[in-house]
Amino acid sequence: MNNFSELENACMEANAFMSENDFPKESAYTVALCLEEMGTNIIKYGYDDNEEHEIEVNLELNPELARLQLLDDGHEFNPLQAAPADVTSDISHRKIGGMGIHLTRSMASNISYHRLDDFNVLTIEVVPVSN
Repeated sequence: MNNFSELENACMEANAFMSENDFPKESAYTVALCLEEMGTNIIKYGYDDNEEHEIEVNLELNPELARLQLLDDGHEFNPLQAAPADVTSDISHRKIGGMGIHLTRSMASNISYHRLDDFNVLTIEVVPVSN
């Protein structure tokens, strides 16, 4: 995955995988939204060149947890260190950007980041809620 079309396909595949494994729909929506938002950030901001890059997406499910992991070779960026999004000002005065990270932070049960060699490794965990 390294463009928006492939990101859309990855989100559809993740949704299908979660549906096939009876993962609760509301929690599956959270996982897919986190994938879309963080994948978008990587594609839009991770690279300075027009070269093709691979973004690896892994999704593990069990009855207690969904674990989504994104690995990319983009610029080192820890979204946990990003400034909080402004959600209190009038929308016409807010700076554009940052809402994807804000949504992911607020919806995920746990988020971790580390750098492994030349790769960003972002892990997002979602504890399922019953539908």
